Formats: sequence, C-alpha cells, structure tokens
Amino acid sequence: MPILVMSVMSAVVLERKDDFPVKRAVAVNALMVALLFFALTRVRWSKGTEPVVFRGRVFPVLVGISLVGLLWMLAVLRSRRKYYIGMLSGISAACIVTTSLGIYLYRQDTASGEDYMHRYTLGSLLKNLDEQYRYNITDNILILSGDAIGVWSFNSTKSPSISEFDKTFGYESTNFSLNVNSIPGLSKLVAAKYRIVKDIDGTDEVVDMIDVDGKRYYIVADTVCPIGFAYDSYILREDLVQIETQNRGMAVLDNLVVSVEEEYRISSIARKNNPSDYASDAEYIAEIVAKNLENSVENFHRDNGGFECGTDYDTDKAVYFSVPYDAGWEAFIDGRRTEIIKSNGMMAIVVPEGKHQIIFRYKTPGFREGIWISAVSTMIFLAHLLYRRRGRCAELYNDIKAWNRCQKDC
Repeated sequence: MPILVMSVMSAVVLERKDDFPVKRAVAVNALMVALLFFALTRVRWSKGTEPVVFRGRVFPVLVGISLVGLLWMLAVLRSRRKYYIGMLSGISAACIVTTSLGIYLYRQDTASGEDYMHRYTLGSLLKNLDEQYRYNITDNILILSGDAIGVWSFNSTKSPSISEFDKTFGYESTNFSLNVNSIPGLSKLVAAKYRIVKDIDGTDEVVDMIDVDGKRYYIVADTVCPIGFAYDSYILREDLVQIETQNRGMAVLDNLVVSVEEEYRISSIARKNNPSDYASDAEYIAEIVAKNLENSVENFHRDNGGFECGTDYDTDKAVYFSVPYDAGWEAFIDGRRTEIIKSNGMMAIVVPEGKHQIIFRYKTPGFREGIWISAVSTMIFLAHLLYRRRGRCAELYNDIKAWNRCQKDC
C-alpha cells in the first residue's frame, strides 16, 4: 500500500512538474538508489555469511533500470514540447522490461511448464477424504489447486501463531512454515495422514488412486492424531524448550503445551509432566498416537466460518485442536462461549464431562469497524462531489448571466 501511495504521488508531481523541483528530486532519488545499492551489497546476515540481497545478480540489474529511468526523466524534462510523449514512452518501456524480467526469473526458478501443469492437475484431483485429517504435502501447487489441506506452505501472510509454533522447534521464517517431517512425531500431531506416492508396498494402506497424464499416483494413509483430541497431561512451554530440539515433537505429541499464565486453567484436570529425555522411538510414537486417537473428538466438520465437533468424555478434559490461534476465533460449548487456551500457537479448550457440542467460529478482527469506516468515508466523498458540483453549476450560471448581459449591452 505505501508503494501504491508513492506511485500516485509521483504521478501527480509529474503532471504538475512546474510546481515542484522535479530535477532536484531526481538527483536526490538517484543518490538514494546508489547509496541503497552499496549498503545492501555489503550488509550480511551475520559474520561470514552471504549478503542480505537474495539475488546477487538480479539486484544490480534492477538498480540499473532505476538509474536509467531517472536519467531518461531528466532528458525528457529538458524537452518541454515532447514531455508527455517522452514520459509515456519511458514508462511503457520500463513496464515491458520489468515484466519480461519477472517472467524470465519466474521461469528460471520453477520447473518446466509441463511439470507445473502436471502437478497442478494432480492437485486439482485430490479429494478431502476426511475432514479430521490433512495431507502430508509440502508443495503449494498441490495444496492450492484442489480440496487437499496440507501441513506446509510458502505464504507471504504467514500467521504469527504458526511462527510461534515453528520457533519452538528452532525454525524461523517470515514466509515459509516448518516442514513437520523434519521433527520426529510432529507430522503425527498435526494430522498429516495422507501421502502421495508412486509406488506402494504390502504395508501401505491405499485409500485412493489418481491417474494424471498416464502416470498413476496412490494416496496412502498413515496412523496419526486427528485434528481434535484430548490430552491427559500437560507441560509448560518454558520446560519444553529445555528438551533437545529433535525430541520436542515427542513431548508435544504426549503433552498439551501451556504457558505459566494458563497453567491454572488445566492443572486440576490434567497431570503436569516435567522435562524428560524423550527419544525418537517409533514404537513409543505409535503408542502415544493410539492414546490420542482414543481421546478423539466426534463428528468433526469444517466450513468457511470455522469448525465444529462433539465430545463425550468420562471426566473434564483439555481438548486440543491443531488449528493456529488467532484473536478472531470464538469457541462455544453447547452454545455458551468459553475461553480459548493458546497452546504453543495452536488452540485448546476445557470441556466438561459428558456429551457436548463444540463450535469454533472465526470473525476477522476489525472487519465490522472497517465496513463502517468505509461506508462513512464513501458518504463524505459523495457529499464532497455534490458540493463541488453545485459550486461549478453556480459558477457556470453566473458566467451565462454575465455573457447574456454582455450580449445585451453590445
């Protein structure tokens, strides 16, 4: 948005170039671009690492395009007669060059068009086999083109809660999420049940088959935790980070993670576990998953507004959902609102014993206020246009009267 605002401001200045010191501003702009170039090419993430510039060869080209554009602008400013033609042709040329460069870089960074369309078609054919589970997919193309819900993605609007979850396992990124397969037990926790494979063996449970361009893919199911289930024990987040990073997946699979501030809410219904030497033992992982499956919620269903499910436990339980926390979430038990516990970036609630209906609904924070602001702003804008229109009509009316008097006098 700031870049769009600056673009509009630049357009206004160029249209009213006689009212602003444009030549001086061009010189200052060129100096700032040059300083930015020299600064960024020397700044490094840390001592002995690569520069912060992601594409070392492309960045100088983009800087060169900026400087050429500024020089072109200076040349056009000297030619008053052909100012608009020169400016329009320069902007058009810049658009063509930068768009072509972007397409070229995109094609270099991705696979061939045929491979891209092959994966896109495969993704579009993936089905939502069970709303309680997700696909173990790490490819955006497969996730975004069909009904498959994945556990990893590249997203420039990554949720802060996902970042909090990732940091627990030593991973930090502003746009990538942690690959849950890199930490033992973590894929089991986030309900990554379905895998896409080309070959199967006798131990694979095949639940679906897909043919794309003459190639057959099998959808196999693993034994994992559902999205919603109840814990019998908990661990403090400050204790969790004391465990070796590779073994933290085991700990969160076995315990609900809570902060010290939230501990009082579940201390009476779940036992507290202290840090221990969890080992990456496949047999122990299977035991924990089996226990969590026994404590699964019932009739889990998702829709565009959230999700809902049923519970039927013998005692009060802390029910966990591997769904990222956000301030817009509201939780209801039998229609009555209940507080949400932020569990290591995910969500949990305390559910009483017996049969209950759980509903989670999401409302974008500030959305209603934004509608009111937009509506009032629109009314003010329309009133302003009406006021200006009346003013212009009055001026036109006065001009006509003056013209008529002039004609009469003549």
